[in-house]
Amino acid sequence: MSERIRTRPRVLAVDDESLIRMSLRIALAREGYDVDTASSGVEAMSLLDRFEYDLVLLDLRLPDVSGMEVLRYARRLHPGVKVLLVTASTNAPDAVEAEHEGAAGVVAKPFTLQAIAAETRRVIGAPRIVR
Repeated sequence: MSERIRTRPRVLAVDDESLIRMSLRIALAREGYDVDTASSGVEAMSLLDRFEYDLVLLDLRLPDVSGMEVLRYARRLHPGVKVLLVTASTNAPDAVEAEHEGAAGVVAKPFTLQAIAAETRRVIGAPRIVR
C-alpha cells in the first residue's frame, strides 16, 4: 500500500485580535494548511525572518507596525510570497496602495471563515495529496 504525503502550504495569519487569529488558525488548518500566527507586526517580521510562507493574511491596522510596512518587508524578503490584507477600512486608497505594493487582494472585515478559505484557495491553491 502506498503512503500518502500531504503537501501543506504554509500560511502566516497576522492580527492583533486573538479571537481572529485563533479562528483563522483553526479554519485554515481544517482546510489543510499549516498555519502560524502573529499578534503584531514585529512578531510577523520575526517569523518572516525565520520561515518561508506561501501566504500572509495580514491585518492592515496593527498596534506597532503598519500592515503596509509588514507587506513591504515580506515582499522584499520573499518576493514570491502572496499577501492578502484583511481590514475593516473600506478606504479605497488603502486597497490601491496595497495592490501597488504587491498584495494579492484585500478582504474586508467582518469576513466569514468560508470567504477567507475561498480567498486562500484562490491565491495559493488548495492543499493536495501526493502519492
